[in-house]
Amino acid sequence: MPEDPYAYVVAAFQALPERDYVPSPEEPEQAPQSPVYIPYVPELE
Repeated sequence: MPEDPYAYVVAAFQALPERDYVPSPEEPEQAPQSPVYIPYVPELE
């Protein structure tokens, strides 16, 4: 690590991304569906 912390940050941001890095789209095409809420109803005996 360089002695100057600022130089370290600059170098880190200039480094290439890792090989398995896959950029995601800026915005998802469609929001995920909302989960279906099923209220709990206890069985009456």
